[in-house]
Amino acid sequence: FGGGPGAKAETFVERGGQKIPLRSKQQFPLSRGDRLIVRTGGGGGYGPAAERDAELADRDRLDGFDSNPG
Repeated sequence: FGGGPGAKAETFVERGGQKIPLRSKQQFPLSRGDRLIVRTGGGGGYGPAAERDAELADRDRLDGFDSNPG
């Protein structure tokens, strides 16, 4: 559809400043103070980002989405 590459999903635990990656379907006991981070994969979009309306791209950036064509 002309978009860029999508992002892969990742799940990890932050424990004592260390980043511990988790596999799919894995049991991992959490401790007090651990931080579970889940990043879902994203699609690559539709069409070249450089051709997007500038106002819509600015709005997406303000909402935390990356519309950077680079």
